[in-house]
Amino acid sequence: MQKELDKMESNKVYRKCNKSDLPAGRQPVKCKWVFDIKRNGVFQARIVAKGFTQQPGLDYYLQHSLVLNDITFQIWLTCVLIWHLQTLAFNVETAFLHGCFCHGEEVYMNLPSWNGASDR
Repeated sequence: MQKELDKMESNKVYRKCNKSDLPAGRQPVKCKWVFDIKRNGVFQARIVAKGFTQQPGLDYYLQHSLVLNDITFQIWLTCVLIWHLQTLAFNVETAFLHGCFCHGEEVYMNLPSWNGASDR
């Protein structure tokens, strides 16, 4: 959990503010910790915003995710096989930290809980 927070801080993903500093009508988005064990046995913790609590037009304007879709991947894989290309695969550990907001939106989020208590 600390590694996740350190990555976010070093990449300047957020800045702390008080609830009194929020613009009128804005509510902070809740969040939760998501835990996983990688195939190599490494434990992983991620902070995930509960985006379903956001309001369109207030908290965000566009909704998209920069990911490779399955059709593009199949075309790429077919080209690799046909032309006998060499490929490399790698994982960018902090890729999600390098996204940007298209219209300068600001998202306000509650601090994650450390004690495992429910944040409903």
